[in-house]
Amino acid sequence: MNLLTDVMTGTMYKVWAISLLCYIISCGCIYITEANTWLYCCDCALVSCLYDVVYLLLFFDSTGKSGDSVILDIGCLWNGYCSDMTRTVFIGEVSDRAREVYNVVLEANLRGIAAAKPGNRMCDVDLAARNYIEEKGFGEYFTHRTGHSIGLEDHEFGDVSSVNTDIIKVGQCFSVEPGIYLPDENIGVRIEDLVLITEDGCEVLNDYTKELIVVPEE
Repeated sequence: MNLLTDVMTGTMYKVWAISLLCYIISCGCIYITEANTWLYCCDCALVSCLYDVVYLLLFFDSTGKSGDSVILDIGCLWNGYCSDMTRTVFIGEVSDRAREVYNVVLEANLRGIAAAKPGNRMCDVDLAARNYIEEKGFGEYFTHRTGHSIGLEDHEFGDVSSVNTDIIKVGQCFSVEPGIYLPDENIGVRIEDLVLITEDGCEVLNDYTKELIVVPEE
């Protein structure tokens, strides 16, 4: 099963959520910690930001269509620890503008990860990602912190933000998740990985591809 590429035109997001839930349970995970779906489409800039998979299952009847960019923020609990990952997929086709935005976010993600090392500050990681996005002209559309600490709780104390000057230490785990959101252009992209700080840098805990994915229409 490839849930990220199962999102396609004509498929209700509640159907996708049921598949996600069943798959996670089959893997032995206790429960979902995140199942957020951001849908940027032709009709409206932001259809949903869902933090409760039950809400998605019961009330959300939207379907994907060609041209949509879909941000999938997924996490679950495994052996007492939380996971988290975000990928963005496009349905049917991707415009040159959306591709440009995707590539900027991807590079910002990689730059943030490169800055995640012992001795650097949490704000250094944020600035590595944020400065690149600003350099490319999208600074005002990166509207949140670059990441958050994670462990026994999905969002723990110690964020990856421009104001957190705490020194990064070996053993810390946090997310690197820059994003660009252009509501007037119906484009939204976020890419998130978790990093575990090691003696000489960090280990990226997510191994799902970050190549741009265009999901074929149904």
